[in-house]
Amino acid sequence: MEDKKKEKNRIVADNICAYRKANRLTQEGLASLIDVSAATISRYENNDSAPTSIDLINMAAVFQIKVSAFFNENVSFNDLYGDRHARNGIDFLINYVTELSLQRDFFSYDELHQIRRLKHYEDFFNRQS
Repeated sequence: MEDKKKEKNRIVADNICAYRKANRLTQEGLASLIDVSAATISRYENNDSAPTSIDLINMAAVFQIKVSAFFNENVSFNDLYGDRHARNGIDFLINYVTELSLQRDFFSYDELHQIRRLKHYEDFFNRQS
């Protein structure tokens, strides 16, 4: 029973570190956002202590995830960083194309509407998963 608890704590510790790095935060930066010390974040990531439920809730809010995501085994920094990086790129392109079109009438109104709908669908599917 104790081994399962240690394994669960290790998964949470690894995921805190992965989400922090994917969001390009230092331990100090994350600590200041959730009002704890950098040493506390270090202890969480090194699995020296388990995060409190309040700290998990606050970190989930910072990372814009559900608390349950900290308990998923298959989280990796590369996946998180790649997903976030791709999403930021898509957002940038949609905003750029929209602004360009508004300034120069590059796309028709219907084409712009389709581009904006792409963003809406992406957000919808992200909420479903």
